[in-house]
Amino acid sequence: FFFVFFFFFQAEDGIRDVERSRGLGDVYKRQLKSNKALTHLDLRGNKIRCEGAAAISNSLKVNKTLLHLNLTSCCIKPKGAKAISDALKLNTTLAQLELRSNAISVIGAKAIAEALKLNKTLVRLNLYGNRVGNEGVKAIGEGLAINEGLMELDMGYNGASIEGVVILGEAFRSNRRLEKLFLMCNRVFSAGKKKALAKVEELYAKSSKLKVYS
Repeated sequence: FFFVFFFFFQAEDGIRDVERSRGLGDVYKRQLKSNKALTHLDLRGNKIRCEGAAAISNSLKVNKTLLHLNLTSCCIKPKGAKAISDALKLNTTLAQLELRSNAISVIGAKAIAEALKLNKTLVRLNLYGNRVGNEGVKAIGEGLAINEGLMELDMGYNGASIEGVVILGEAFRSNRRLEKLFLMCNRVFSAGKKKALAKVEELYAKSSKLKVYS
C-alpha cells in the first residue's frame, strides 16, 4: 500500500507570486511532515518557485517515506535547486527526482552535483531542459564519478556540446552503476551527428551496462 498525492493549483488574479509560492510550499511541507504514508508527490506545473522549494527541502531532510518527487516546471531556478540539493545530502529514502524545465542554470547544476557526491539512495534524476551548458554538465559528471547509487540520468536539452559530452564521459572511468543516460536535443547532435554519435559510443563503451539515448 502506498499513498500518492497530486497537486494541480491554478493561479488566481490578485495573488502575489512570492506569497503564493510560500503558501503552497507550506502546504507541501505540512503534508510531508504529517502524512506518514506519502510515497509519491507530484507538483509538476505548480509555480512554487524557490520559496516553495525551500519549504519542501526542510521537510525532505527528515522525511523517511517519500520515494518519488516531481517538480517539473515549478520555476524553482538556481536558488530552489540549491535548497533541494541541501535536502538530498541528508535524505535517505528519495529514489526518483524530476527537476525538468526549471531554469536551474549552471549554478543549480553545481549544487545538485555536490549532493550527488553524498547521496546514496537516488536512482533516477531528470534534469532535462535546464540549459546548464558544458560547465553544468561537467559538474554533474564530477558528481557522478563519486556517486554510487544513480542508475538513470536525463541531461537532454541542456546546451551541451561535444566537449561537455566528453567531460561527462570521464565519469565512467569510476562509475559503473549508471545504466541509462539521456542526451537528446543537445548541441552535440545538431551538426555532424554520425561523428558525434560515434564519439559518444566510444566514450561510454567503458561501461557494459550503460545505454545512451541521443
